[in-house]
Amino acid sequence: MAVGIMSSLVLFTIERMKVDDLIQRNTRVQKSYPGDTPVPISAPELASINRDQDGGHEEGQGHDPEEFPRKAFPGFNVAKIDDFRFHFMGTSGALKKMYVAKSNIPDRSVRLVDGGKRGKEAQTVNIPPAIYNSLPMDIFEHKAQFPSCSVVGNAGSLIDSRCGRQIDLSDYVIRCNLPPVGGEYAKDVGKKTDFLSVNPSLFQTVYKKFKNSTYEEKFIRDVKEYGLSVLYTHPFRLVKQVKTCYRAHEVLMNAGMADLSRFSHPKFLDGVRAFWKGLELKEARPSTGLLLTAIAITKCKEVTLYGFWPFPTYNGQERDYHYFDRPVIRNLQFDDKSLEFDLLTQMNPFHNLTEEFVLLNKLHEKGVLKLQIGTCG
Repeated sequence: MAVGIMSSLVLFTIERMKVDDLIQRNTRVQKSYPGDTPVPISAPELASINRDQDGGHEEGQGHDPEEFPRKAFPGFNVAKIDDFRFHFMGTSGALKKMYVAKSNIPDRSVRLVDGGKRGKEAQTVNIPPAIYNSLPMDIFEHKAQFPSCSVVGNAGSLIDSRCGRQIDLSDYVIRCNLPPVGGEYAKDVGKKTDFLSVNPSLFQTVYKKFKNSTYEEKFIRDVKEYGLSVLYTHPFRLVKQVKTCYRAHEVLMNAGMADLSRFSHPKFLDGVRAFWKGLELKEARPSTGLLLTAIAITKCKEVTLYGFWPFPTYNGQERDYHYFDRPVIRNLQFDDKSLEFDLLTQMNPFHNLTEEFVLLNKLHEKGVLKLQIGTCG
């Protein structure tokens, strides 16, 4: 135990030093909401906030596509895809535990994936009766029920990719974290959405924990932009996220949209982590991107990934962390986008997107999935 505590202290000290160094490059920040007064933010806060955002790469690893050799896609290999799907479903119990349902949580009691604090035993929480009664009775999932699937990440490399039409032609489209679609983004990312995963941190940062009707109405408007897509979120990973996710579900219930809302099952998230660890993933836990990739291969015969490029440059040009602007660090937007990228990747203690990209690229080379890099068609 003492070793674990000391390791945590050393890690925090290293993170603090790295954040201080990054901040010295450019400390100018501005509120993302017009009319608000800028507020200072300390180095420790920057090191700790939004740690469940997707990101993370090791310094010096493949910062440009020219540094990352890639083989041509060999085509989808049905046997290897089936083998991947078989092992994932066996490890995760995807068809029975992808979502929380009355059938897999019969007593309303849920054991969280992680404890609220490092070293603490995972807690158990109850689902309120009104929310529990609105959950589906059972899961109606079938393996490989769709011919083709697109998983659309939010990387800046999607800008000018012209992949929108190709994405929308997929039988099933999976996105994450309420990205803008359609309109000016249509040519690069499309609009079609069937499955939308949302990190609980967005309920806190973008919708302010639904503290008043303004944020509730904004949430409903935003969700409607994705049509009748499933909204998939994760209340049972950390105790601090439970109530906020419950509130999001209640807002959907009040708008008559409870049938779109799904909670991830904590045992499924445990299984996803165990599966990727079995493929020698070393990071603390798989990102949303890996979670959705595995879900897609469960649902679809052929899976193509878009917007998974993890590096800050692409074709010799700097790229933002996202293909769109968003206050990703609380409600602060950095003037220096490269500083924002560094803070969201180098400082993330959970994810290493370079490691994930290498792993996904190996699956691409085997024909298990297609990792779309560059322009489409």
